Formats: sequence, structure tokens, C-alpha cells
Amino acid sequence: MPSTYLGTIVRNGASYMLKVSSNQNYQLDDQDRAKQYEGNQIKIVGTLSTDGRSLHIISIELIS
Repeated sequence: MPSTYLGTIVRNGASYMLKVSSNQNYQLDDQDRAKQYEGNQIKIVGTLSTDGRSLHIISIELIS
């Protein structure tokens, strides 16, 4: 079931992640969609992987 996640897109080496808090980050499955939002506050609707480390992006948008 999809959930909503709020945070900042950050670059970690060659990949982009959603930083939700100082100690909570999620790997994003769609790197091409994520990179255009680098450094911005965003809202992602997505599903969390079974291991709890990565997000499958259903939708992504800037928080204004």
C-alpha cells in the first residue's frame, strides 16, 4: 500500500536518496526522476521495499 514521504533529495556518491531525517534515508528506485529534484524539499508517494531501505516512486512533487 502506498505511503507519503516528505524529505529532501540528496546525492550519495552516484545515487540519489530521500533524506527524511538526520538518521533516516531511503534509496530511490527511479534515479532519473529523482535527480531533477536534488537539494529540494519534496513529497513522494511510493511503496517501501521489504527490507525498508528503498522506495519505489509512484509520484514525486516539489513542496512549495
